[in-house]
Amino acid sequence: MMNSETPEFPENSGPTEPLSSREVDLALRDLRGWSRQEGGLRRRFRRASFPDAIGFVTEVARLAEELEHYPDIDVRYRNIIIFLTTHDVGGITQLDLDLATRISELDYPRGNENEPEIESKSSWAASRSPSAGALPVSRNPVPPSTT
Repeated sequence: MMNSETPEFPENSGPTEPLSSREVDLALRDLRGWSRQEGGLRRRFRRASFPDAIGFVTEVARLAEELEHYPDIDVRYRNIIIFLTTHDVGGITQLDLDLATRISELDYPRGNENEPEIESKSSWAASRSPSAGALPVSRNPVPPSTT
C-alpha cells in the first residue's frame, strides 16, 4: 500500500525529457559503432563463440544493474544487438549515452579502438571461473532422483 506522502518512485529519480537531436548527434561522434534507430541507440557486437556472447551479455547486465537502466538485448548465436532508450520519456537521454559509453568500454577494455570486434575465447567465457562470478556448468548432469 502506498502512502500518499511518499511516492513509489522519487520525483527526480531519472531524466524527464529526451535529449535534442543535436545533443545526440554530438554524443554519437564519440560512441564508435552506435547509431540512432527507432528512437534509441543501437549497436551490434560480435564475439568468437556463443559462450563468449553470453559472457559479454552478463557484463552488460552488471552495468545495467549498476546504472539501474536496462537495455533491450538480442542474442543470435555470437551476435549481440543492444538497443538503448528511456521508455519513460520516449527517447534518448543522458542515461542511454552513459550506458552506451560503459558498454563500449567493455568492448575495448584496453582502450584500443582498432581491435577487431571478435574477441578470443579466453577473453570472456573461457576466462570466467566460479570465483569471478560465473556459474559452473556441468557437461554431464545427474538425472533427478526417482525415489
